[in-house]
Amino acid sequence: MNLLSRSLDEYIEYLISSPIFADFTAEEIETFLKHNDYKIIELDTKDSLNIELGKSAYLISGAVANYEINENGKKTLIHIFSPEKNPMIPVGDEEGFSTVSIVAKKFSIILLLSNNSFSSMNPSLLYLQNKFQKNIIDYFFEMAKYIMARALCNTEAHARDKIIRYIKQLYQKQNKDVLTLTLSRNELADHLLMDTSTLMRELKQMKKEGIIDYNRNKIIITDTSLIS
Repeated sequence: MNLLSRSLDEYIEYLISSPIFADFTAEEIETFLKHNDYKIIELDTKDSLNIELGKSAYLISGAVANYEINENGKKTLIHIFSPEKNPMIPVGDEEGFSTVSIVAKKFSIILLLSNNSFSSMNPSLLYLQNKFQKNIIDYFFEMAKYIMARALCNTEAHARDKIIRYIKQLYQKQNKDVLTLTLSRNELADHLLMDTSTLMRELKQMKKEGIIDYNRNKIIITDTSLIS
């Protein structure tokens, strides 16, 4: 993990291409950050970062997974983030321990902002704060849709029914019979709240029954009644 070893100027190219700074000039980005409590962190693949309370985290470049951590230290996958689709990484608000851990899927750049970064009464800074907040509102809705989709999967009592509902959700997004998984097998099992062995057993049985086929990160729907 590398904590802001370079100057802000060297990160401007990354920052200005991020959707959280849409319609910002380079000068506006510098003004916004230099008047706020911020950190820029580089994560190599598989590096992890526990986010402290009172901070907001934004993915500027790369790809990361974040995990909720309970009191016993158990991690549960929340989501995999990309800077184009969902750059804002939610952070829990429980007190007494860090509630979110970020793990880099590849080299990534994270911007951490203090939550009091949006409390200035300076008119020129207020304009930039409002513009920044406007840019991230859409991502709250995207995250809410993801959480709802996951909750719907896990209303199912049986492992196969969870998998089928998840496949239907993927089909609705991708609209093709060959679906691309963005989650590893372990991450998918975590997403569906089941053991990886249970997931693989059900997938193998569904393949044996001619319902689906799968290869690496692809699921092929061979029985179209699955999505009817």
